[in-house]
Amino acid sequence: MFGGLDEKGSPCDDLYWIKFDWNHNLKSVSPTLGEYKSNITPDIRLLAKKVEAIGRGPLARSQHAATIFKNQLIISGGRSDTIFTFIRNVALNDLHVYDIKKNTWCAIALYGDIPNSRWGHKLCANENKIMLFGGMNLNSYNDSEVYEIFIGKLIFFLTFIHSFRRLESH
Repeated sequence: MFGGLDEKGSPCDDLYWIKFDWNHNLKSVSPTLGEYKSNITPDIRLLAKKVEAIGRGPLARSQHAATIFKNQLIISGGRSDTIFTFIRNVALNDLHVYDIKKNTWCAIALYGDIPNSRWGHKLCANENKIMLFGGMNLNSYNDSEVYEIFIGKLIFFLTFIHSFRRLESH
């Protein structure tokens, strides 16, 4: 888990590894059926550990998109109100990769038809590609563009796939 807002409502850049506490959680599951035991209220526990990664991570942000792609956590865009005085915008359009095995951050240079800055968008991945869709910024909603991110050995390439006119109900 990366970023978000802290208890004061400020964006943060913390990175956490979250996993199930299997030993604790198995107490609530029937070993033969693999279902919750009927006579108890399930008590599911997660374990969180803050990760101190190598390299410069993304700027503190919230409402960004994230996905896992080939043992890497991909972080895209988001919102950071703290940057408004510098760039007259709160929306980000950067791309960062956290390599889980190497425990390192890397900022990615974007080439091609680059998406505009946004927050509230989604990323999803399969074995070969990452798709980016939706979101908004201070000027518009970005729900009419889908981007496909091609992964090379050293660079991420973004190519505009499809654009459609948003249909308004009358």
